[in-house]
Amino acid sequence: PLIKCISRSPQDNNNRHEFFKNADPILHPFERSREISRTIVGAKLERLFAKPFFGALSGHTDGVYSLARHPTDLKLVASGSGNGEIRVWDVSLQKQLWYIPRAHSSIIQSIALPDARHNNLMLTCSPDCTVKLWRLDLSEEGGFEYSSTPVSTWTSDEAFRSLDYQRSHINYSLNFATAAGSLLQIWDITRAEPITSLEYTDDTVVHVRFNPSERNLLAASASDCTIGLADVRTSNPIRKIVTAMRTNSISWNPREPIYFSAANEDHNVYTFDIRNTQQALQVHVGHVAAILDIDYSPTGREFTTASYDQTVRIFNHKERLERDIYYTGRMQRIFAVRFTADSRFILSGSDDANVRIWKAKSSAPVGLISRQAQSKIDYFDNLKKRYANLPIVSSIITHRKLPKPIYRAKIVKRQHIKAKNRRLDNLQKHSRPGLTIKKNIRIENISSKT
Repeated sequence: PLIKCISRSPQDNNNRHEFFKNADPILHPFERSREISRTIVGAKLERLFAKPFFGALSGHTDGVYSLARHPTDLKLVASGSGNGEIRVWDVSLQKQLWYIPRAHSSIIQSIALPDARHNNLMLTCSPDCTVKLWRLDLSEEGGFEYSSTPVSTWTSDEAFRSLDYQRSHINYSLNFATAAGSLLQIWDITRAEPITSLEYTDDTVVHVRFNPSERNLLAASASDCTIGLADVRTSNPIRKIVTAMRTNSISWNPREPIYFSAANEDHNVYTFDIRNTQQALQVHVGHVAAILDIDYSPTGREFTTASYDQTVRIFNHKERLERDIYYTGRMQRIFAVRFTADSRFILSGSDDANVRIWKAKSSAPVGLISRQAQSKIDYFDNLKKRYANLPIVSSIITHRKLPKPIYRAKIVKRQHIKAKNRRLDNLQKHSRPGLTIKKNIRIENISSKT
């Protein structure tokens, strides 16, 4: 028997879903009013479906003070707690894969998972004056084999506060930097002693981070309120930035590594350009307590912060105010925060012994969606960008309900800032011209030294 089929030419098949619209504004006199109405609907739907909390990784018996994501595997994350235990998690299954109960005798201050060339290794440091190297061996069942014996151990006379590994070493050997006391030390995993020691400051070095592009450049912060840029091939820092208060954490922009952001004790994040450190490129405000950790998204467009005010906030790297605020009623002070490698989720480690998983975009669907649904989401996003300056739209997009302690602290902080500005205005008004100059916030608390 013959079967009748509908046949179309390739040209007709390609143009089947196309339609044509006359964009003449005379034919569409109410286009703007329709788009504004749709923008308001899209903004309200976004807030209606905003459910940022995704899950929690429970198992720690003490506060989580350090996090690290795997360099090549999207679902693997390592966490370290205050009682010295290390756990490796599968984020997709929310399941523990690897566990060492007493990896260190003190708090785990920092964890580093090196790049793909050394993706089976893990570095940890602690105030017990030791740095340990662990090997993560993947078993046939898909999990990690348990190993309580480190591959190597390095000791120092000073407590280790932070460590980071050096990217893309030409000799295929793993080098890493540590902050111990007032020294920045560069180590090779094949040697027992540091290969380089940088005399950074007379005070305690708090944090250290290598540049993801220029492998010999690192940034470090110290308790004397300085941020230093150093070349590991020299013995002295090449530039220092002095801030009003201490910097707790530093993160480089992975896509534009000439920029880095510093999380400060004065509740602000300062973004700097290494080509000009006389002033901050941007000052990101909003927190009401000290910022303890910061991490950039792999896209380089956003970063997230963890604060003593028990909130996780997401900032655009060019914007002054936060894009979103995450909190829960049971979450305590947050000491560590990380983006996942696909930029879709955020991990936070807090003092209540939990690692929480948040969606980077609170209203984004988690599962697969149809092409039509994704087109509708993109359409609403474009409308919100176009009409974001309208008061009725911006009030819906930016409004967030905060806990009472944070809301009250925000009001008190705002009053203090207004009183400070009023004093400066009165002083400038009743002083000799040129004697008192009101400084911009980008240079008010910053001084640069070469």
